[in-house]
Order: sequence, then structure tokens, then C-alpha cells
Amino acid sequence: MQTLKSDNSPLLHISQPTGRNWQVGQIVHATVISTAQGKTVLNIAGNLITSSLTMERPWQEGEKIQLEVLKTGMPVVLKVSPSDPAQELIISRALREQLPRQMPLGNMLNNLSPLLNSGSVNPATQQMIARLLATIPQLKQLTSGKKVKQAVINSGMFL
Repeated sequence: MQTLKSDNSPLLHISQPTGRNWQVGQIVHATVISTAQGKTVLNIAGNLITSSLTMERPWQEGEKIQLEVLKTGMPVVLKVSPSDPAQELIISRALREQLPRQMPLGNMLNNLSPLLNSGSVNPATQQMIARLLATIPQLKQLTSGKKVKQAVINSGMFL
């Protein structure tokens, strides 16, 4: 099974037979059976389907999700659809309003540096700040194509 992303909604490509005659546009309900080692097992209409699907937030065992059938045949293509469109709309609006108000990344990083030596921040927080700042490559570390490539691979939060 492969995973693709489209319109922020992950797609499931099911290459194993499901034994169901699904129609394009049909909503299929699934239950998360387990999540381990980057694999998610879903119960879809009584069939256990293994997926390498990853989400912005991890699924919890027992969580109910809705999938929309985009393509039938082999492979079947399912799109994860929001379970509550009204809630998704509220979240989208809030993000649209709040994202422009965010502090630029450079300013945020400059504000973190003084906290490393501040006595007002607990040691655990200082350790996290130090680890975060250590992951950001310095300009002198990016002197060749190979080093830039490695920095992008290791970028994690900061691309």
C-alpha cells in the first residue's frame, strides 16, 4: 500500500482485494486497530488493511475515521475525509487568521538564545532549547552541494 498526499487529505492506495463492491464517492467507515513502527492497521468493512499512512497527528487505537472512495478496481483509492466538516472549517478559519500574526522564524530563534543563560527558565526547557538550536545548520556548514543536501535531509522542523 502506498500513501500520497493531495489537498492535505492523505490518499490510501489499497492493492489487496477488499471483497467489497465500493462505488466512487461512497463513504467508508474504518476503525484504527493498531499503530506501530510506522504502520497502521485499519478495519474497513470487516477487512484488516495495513497502511504506512502517516498523519499530522497520529491516530489512536480505536479511533473511527471516514474514507471516501475515489477510484475502484485495482488499486482502490481512498481519501481520508474529515469526520466533522464544521469543525474542519473552524480550524481552517482560525489558522488563516492566526498564521499571519506569527513571529518570523529568525526573530523567534533570536529570542530563544538569551533563554539558554537565563535563570528564569527551568533546566529541562533550557536543554530542549539547546537541542533545538543545535539542529539548525550554520551558514559555514553549507559550503558544498553535499553538505546542503545533508542539511535538507536532516532538517526536520527547519527546511
